[in-house]
Formats: sequence, structure tokens, C-alpha cells
Amino acid sequence: MKGFVVEMKMRTPNEEQLKFLVPKGGWRGMISTNIPGVNKKNEGIPSELLQKTMLHLHTKYSDNTKLCTYGTKSAEGAAGAVWCEEHRLTSGAGLHALSSSYQAEVEGLTLALKHVSAHDTNKQIVIITDSKAALDALANLGQDELPPLNLLRLTELLRN
Repeated sequence: MKGFVVEMKMRTPNEEQLKFLVPKGGWRGMISTNIPGVNKKNEGIPSELLQKTMLHLHTKYSDNTKLCTYGTKSAEGAAGAVWCEEHRLTSGAGLHALSSSYQAEVEGLTLALKHVSAHDTNKQIVIITDSKAALDALANLGQDELPPLNLLRLTELLRN
């Protein structure tokens, strides 16, 4: 079999990479991109969208520890950040000037998961982000798939 794999130039994961495979069932069940009454980010009156979002978070996640992530890109560079409501703590990381806004959003999510793993909490966690692209990328990873390089650290933290 090994000769066939080499001859066909197939890529098979090594033992270290197998640790990062998407688990059975993936993360789709952990990810929600829907807020009732809010269809698209810029569709509607901002104050009404904010009110609907806050009501949803308060109703569904009132007992959860909330972390908010942010990623941004400008001419000077890119950065990802996280804010934890419970700890009143903000953390950020600057990225290379060639980084994209998507990479900055993924960095914000990564910082959120690092914060969760560093703070022992008995509460359920909810991570709030406006990066639908990053959430869709995670949700669409197939079972036993190797995640793309830009999601590798994020998927490692999700497994722990």
C-alpha cells in the first residue's frame, strides 16, 4: 500500500497530524450563526440590530461567560483581539502587514480559545464574533479532515 501511496503522490497524515483531524461530528453543533430577526450584518437599522442581538444573547446565554472577538485590517497591518466579560480582560495580537482581515478574525477566535483554556471556569462559554467566514470554515470541515493551515491552531484549541 505504501508504494501505491508514494507512486500516486497521495498525502497521508502522519501521527502528529492525526491529532488535528476534525473529530466525529465536527464542530457544526457548537457553531451558531443565526440571531433571530438579524439577517445580514449591514441590513437594517443598526440600533435595532444591536437591540435584537443583545436580547438574544441575554435570553439564550445569560448564564454563560461571554467573550467577544474582533479582527481588523488597515494599511498599517492587521490585528486580532478578544474581550472577556467575566474577567474584564482584553487581549490582542498584531499580525504581519500582509495578513488579511480573515486571518485577523481567526486570530481573535484563537485568542478567545487560549483565554478559555488559561482560565478554569465552571460556566458555559459563548464566543461572539462577526466573522461568519471563519465560523463557516470551521463548521464545514469534514470529519477526519486535516484542517487548513490557517485554522490549525484554532482547531487544536477546540479539541482541548
